[in-house]
Amino acid sequence: LGPRAEPLLPALRAAALEREPGSAWAVEALGSVGAPAVPALLEVARRAPTALKRAAAHALGAIGPAARDAVPVLRELEKHPDGLLQSAARSALRAIGTD
Repeated sequence: LGPRAEPLLPALRAAALEREPGSAWAVEALGSVGAPAVPALLEVARRAPTALKRAAAHALGAIGPAARDAVPVLRELEKHPDGLLQSAARSALRAIGTD
């Protein structure tokens, strides 16, 4: 979708948090919007099931340094029992430029 999809942020946020089969696509779409989607992705990273948290971490990493506000949440995700989520959080932190 890209940055032009910014007006869709509320709908994408809602879809990402609904825990429906399309939720992962909504998280990916949020990531494509870029920096304006960071707050919604942080909410997903805090509240969603593990698989969606992983998708949010990947999306935040794809946003890169503009997602610096995500660092505290990603640091918490590094401690999650799911190894894939830990790895996604570490990758995102590297992409953001904290490592």
